[in-house]
Amino acid sequence: MRTCVTLLLVLLCSAMAFELVITEEELQAAIEEGIVDPNVTFVEVDIATGVIHFTGVRTRPATGIEDVLTMDIYLEVGDDHHIEISVEDAVINGFEIDEGRLEIWNDRIARGIERFTGSQQGILQRVTVSSNEISLTWE
Repeated sequence: MRTCVTLLLVLLCSAMAFELVITEEELQAAIEEGIVDPNVTFVEVDIATGVIHFTGVRTRPATGIEDVLTMDIYLEVGDDHHIEISVEDAVINGFEIDEGRLEIWNDRIARGIERFTGSQQGILQRVTVSSNEISLTWE
């Protein structure tokens, strides 16, 4: 009998899914808290269907000149069931950002989102970016 109960619990637990929803406000707050540069004066996150639009402004201390960064961030589940990030249309002051820097940002943003979501039990199955929120589902 005990074996049957244990098997049933294992089956029930393995069939359960856990969903985490991150709102636009929560994401914005997490990004602002994670910025250590005191010269960043403005950050805005806009979650639309399928994409996260990001705008950041940093003031150069020596000159007071503002640098404006904009980019689109796409999220998906990778083959290894970790979140994968693709930064596209990244521009600072009208100039495209080089691919090498984007690869570093992709990794940093992915790890940051994983830290934000915590250590979830299960395997990441879905990431959905819809109007004003991101949904991550583990099974």
